[in-house]
Amino acid sequence: MSMNKRKAVIVFVSLLAVAGSGIAKERQSSKKKTAVVKEVPEVTRIAITDAFGFPNGWAFYNKGQEIAKDTFNEQRNRVFTGNVPDGIVKEYYKSGKLLLEFNFKDNKMNGLYKSYYEDGVLWQEKNYKDGKENGIFKIYYENGKLMSEITYKDGKTNGMARSYNEEGKLKEEWNNTDTPPDETVIKEPVTTEKK
Repeated sequence: MSMNKRKAVIVFVSLLAVAGSGIAKERQSSKKKTAVVKEVPEVTRIAITDAFGFPNGWAFYNKGQEIAKDTFNEQRNRVFTGNVPDGIVKEYYKSGKLLLEFNFKDNKMNGLYKSYYEDGVLWQEKNYKDGKENGIFKIYYENGKLMSEITYKDGKTNGMARSYNEEGKLKEEWNNTDTPPDETVIKEPVTTEKK
């Protein structure tokens, strides 16, 4: 392939990528092959409080700009405003260390969620599908050993649950089918409003 044809192909592929939904970058290897890489914006989530200092949801930021809010109205119904791009959302401790990360798709949690102790040890791990817990939810002690595991389906506990001591030995096992995960958690429908 001639140099002009090669350049034309590179430009064409780059334009196709940019015309898609992301920003494209060209990366060249030592063999002069080119790959197009889609950049996913990093979104951070920050807890917000009401006028009295009580937790009232989260604000989502991209490049320092607020892009969405997930809050509760006076009737304690969830209200989601704005739009979070599909991808990974991260939240940090005040020290700057990673607190949690999760996947967001169509303004809902979707995929793997992980949270960490401030020293970086895994604290919680679970999966979401369309904003609801699905699969095994695991919680770990600060020493890294498994503390508990509970199976969820469509946001509700479903099946066996187990708890372990700090050495990792099984303490308890019980059937958790059709038990709500936490009766104090608000589970009203989410209202979506565009900014």
